[in-house]
Amino acid sequence: MGLFKKKDGMTTSGGSLPMPSGDEYDQTFQQDRYKTNDHAGLVDATDAYANLLKMTISFQHLPTSKSVYFKAFITAFNEAYSSDWAQETVYGRADPIYMFKNTTRRISLAFKVPAASSGEAYENLGKVQQLIQFLYPNYDDVQYGQTITQSPLIRMKVMNILRDSSDQIKGPLSGAQRSLSGNKLAYQKYNEYVSVNDSSLGLLGVISSVAVNHNLENTDVGVIEKAQNTILPKMIEINLEFAAIHEHPLGWNEDGTFGSKGYEVRGSGVGTAFPYGVDLYDPAQVQAAIADDAAAIASMTDRTEELATEAQLEALDFAPQAAAIIVEDAVNSASLAEDAAKANAVLGQLGVSSMQQPSTEIASPGAEYYGSLEWGRVYGHAEPTLTRSETDEGESFAEDDPLAGFL
Repeated sequence: MGLFKKKDGMTTSGGSLPMPSGDEYDQTFQQDRYKTNDHAGLVDATDAYANLLKMTISFQHLPTSKSVYFKAFITAFNEAYSSDWAQETVYGRADPIYMFKNTTRRISLAFKVPAASSGEAYENLGKVQQLIQFLYPNYDDVQYGQTITQSPLIRMKVMNILRDSSDQIKGPLSGAQRSLSGNKLAYQKYNEYVSVNDSSLGLLGVISSVAVNHNLENTDVGVIEKAQNTILPKMIEINLEFAAIHEHPLGWNEDGTFGSKGYEVRGSGVGTAFPYGVDLYDPAQVQAAIADDAAAIASMTDRTEELATEAQLEALDFAPQAAAIIVEDAVNSASLAEDAAKANAVLGQLGVSSMQQPSTEIASPGAEYYGSLEWGRVYGHAEPTLTRSETDEGESFAEDDPLAGFL
């Protein structure tokens, strides 16, 4: 590119400048790309301006995804928003009744395409040619005849001023932003306002007309005589009309916010920063965020209390199960009366009413117990942890069982 190159495509440090590819190639401007010995040693400041600061105009042909970029030598950029109203005249009424229909948006763009060398003049003519080709649709052969398969929709991007606004949102404030003062938050919003040089982010629409002025008759500009019967314009002027097609609903919501809540992006309605993506400091937004934080804290407190209550109920539900295990082991032991008394002592520790005396018909360990138990609730008692193991003599509690000492 012009800023870095020396003669024969060498950089200022003496190394070779790699040729970009793909979309990077389309976005790069280099006045000697097609004729390296033209104006040897020239460093074009406009190349640097476009390559480093990305001051460009881009067009993307939607059916083919092909793109073309121009340096932003803009001579005119105008937007027109036209609201269409249906009128109904009523007898005896001075003014008609208006019914809103829609609002359309049209853009008029004029820019120049200058050439610093014959090689750049050749490339400029090719880029204008590609832009004109974007005005035509895609065709397909159907029964030996051509049929239109896709209309020539275009994405046009003029830096941050004209672009798709689907992702231009006034997002919710982060926790760090809520702690900033008004001035600091305003500074941050300003610093974060940037645009990306990407033709796929252009505003969708149709180009209704393109006027190309090659300035062949302009003696102040002139042409480059490349060869016999071949000339290259030094300065091409483009004037076009563009009608926007917005990809999201536009309008106000009942809560006073602009944009659509039905198409949510990153937690906020799209198009809230339509059409230029500017997010101004809003004190009401900060107050609303603080109110949301307070509501969230209150909700978390309520949920914590709810979980604590659920844990207590689970402990109460487990207490009878623990007592049942103790009683079962006591009943199935060799000395039923003595073990039942110990079991009742354990139940007393748990706050559960005493069990009835086991049936004396049970004669051996492991026999089934047919007696009945009356359980009480355990208040303020933690959930017991019971561990049972199998031995030759039957079931027993593990040594680390806090209830093992009662049996």
